[in-house]
Amino acid sequence: MLSCHTLACQPLSFAAFHVPGPHNPQVDEATWTEVRNFQKCLIRMFMEQGKEVLFLEAATGLGSHRNHALLEAIPMPPDAFSKAPMYFKKALQEAESDWAQHAAKAVIDTKAKGLRGSIPPNFPYMYVQFGYANGFVHVIDDESKFDRQLGRQVVVGLL
Repeated sequence: MLSCHTLACQPLSFAAFHVPGPHNPQVDEATWTEVRNFQKCLIRMFMEQGKEVLFLEAATGLGSHRNHALLEAIPMPPDAFSKAPMYFKKALQEAESDWAQHAAKAVIDTKAKGLRGSIPPNFPYMYVQFGYANGFVHVIDDESKFDRQLGRQVVVGLL
């Protein structure tokens, strides 16, 4: 089951949070389909308002029951949205040390395989999706050094 929480805030004026109901480290196909369908609805809703939607997720602490999946939907003006891939790619490339284990794959383009096909299960990651299909995922090497607010910080810089 999926629940959506909305939050009015400044400067974004709106943000939606997709939160799966039961705590489960692996999302089943039905839940994944529900999330994708809800994303389509949000994209259509914001297009009617002249905005684009950026989705953010930082999946960390996957072996722990303390953390829960959280996918943020952030509407933005088209001019800021068009710059988002460049800003996020740079931020994700610089997110961790040059000595990180996965440095060669600091930023993985998910356009061809989607998120689920781009990284193995149970890897901690930061994901940004631009609209419905394009996005980047960054495998997090050291969760203790990774800033979970990175995505929000990039969005604030864009706006």
